[in-house]
Amino acid sequence: MKKYLLYLVTLATWCVLASEPEPSCAAAMVLYEQEWRSSPVLSWRPLRNLRKFEAICNNENEFRLYYSQMRATLESKAGNHAAALKFNDWRENNYYNEIDLPLAARATPAIPYIVQQSKESNFVVVNERHHVGSDRLLTLELMKPLFAQGYRYLATETYSYQDEINDRGYPIANDGYYSNDVVYAQMLRTALKLGYEVIGYEIEADQKAPENPDNPVNRQVERDLAQAKNIIARTVENDPDAKVLVHCGYSHVLESKRSNWSPMAYFLKELTGHDPLTIEQVELSERSLRALEHPWRQEAQARGLLGGQPVVLLDESDKRIDANTMTDIEVFGIQTSYEHGRPSWMRMSGLRQPVWFETPECVTQSCILEAIDPSEDETAVPYDRVDASQTDRVALFLPPSGEFNVRVMDMDTRILGERMVSVSSSLATE
Repeated sequence: MKKYLLYLVTLATWCVLASEPEPSCAAAMVLYEQEWRSSPVLSWRPLRNLRKFEAICNNENEFRLYYSQMRATLESKAGNHAAALKFNDWRENNYYNEIDLPLAARATPAIPYIVQQSKESNFVVVNERHHVGSDRLLTLELMKPLFAQGYRYLATETYSYQDEINDRGYPIANDGYYSNDVVYAQMLRTALKLGYEVIGYEIEADQKAPENPDNPVNRQVERDLAQAKNIIARTVENDPDAKVLVHCGYSHVLESKRSNWSPMAYFLKELTGHDPLTIEQVELSERSLRALEHPWRQEAQARGLLGGQPVVLLDESDKRIDANTMTDIEVFGIQTSYEHGRPSWMRMSGLRQPVWFETPECVTQSCILEAIDPSEDETAVPYDRVDASQTDRVALFLPPSGEFNVRVMDMDTRILGERMVSVSSSLATE
């Protein structure tokens, strides 16, 4: 939500437009903010209204960027990976390197490579795009081998310090924003099962300086510094030998200062004296269209170097090939393939399998389905969530065994039906 704040002041000046007879994107975003803020848990009314105003917002440059961010994030939460990529790509992708991908480039699997490189590190920092569930798979798969190397803390940007997830054992919808996603939730569940302590490190209200027009605060620097201090206070200050896996968004992973900003990983290095191993996967990962991707990714794809697992590119001397030098390792993310209309990566390396679920309620309307473990609180983040629009069945990706309560909701978040599904390997879709 760090980028939302820049728009709120502007939006406030447009509130009067909500009553205009002619619809506008400004009015749509005001309505979005009102509905989003008035819902104690995730509501689908904001997404419904964003969809309604798609054509209008696509033609209004002033609010197009904000619309694209909100739409992409909510489509991702609803399980619509392709739509999330599409709407985020309303924003311009700028790539600054002017060097061609070396001819000798070869791909090596990213997970074992990162694990090997992390042996001398106390911090491993991995970034994500907040609208792309598959970006969370890298951290998910790193947790087990890093735990074997002594890593015991998972630091998450989305959580506040007060969250009780370690006692509860699973995430709930009310705590954390990006964590209200089925892949992020699996990342947290896996961390807790392995024995990690999950800590939140987002800036707290009492860490924010008051507004001072005579001496304005650089809020981005303030936030990143507070994030680094919070990670340190909740790990190495109490456990000097602590090893910490940090999951962050976008450019917080950068180790170098910019002219007007110092990122979280930079402060982490400066304040601890430990050089974090920083993993960047945003720039070189997939977009909605091949033509919108980084030129190196396009070339790597054409050479057959990319596929269903994240990779790092090396030259003939086993030296990393990097597009920039502000992080330690640049990862080329997976190329999504689909089965039963869902991303194949929802199998999560064997943690899930697809199971058909009948949806007669959704033949003539749009629905959202959520599969909940009945042993958890009803506000728990679901094991799967999928958009079922004008269809009589969908594939749910669920653990290989167990019973799950599936609730079927319309876009007003009204429950249309609930029924149990028992999962076993024999129920997997053909």
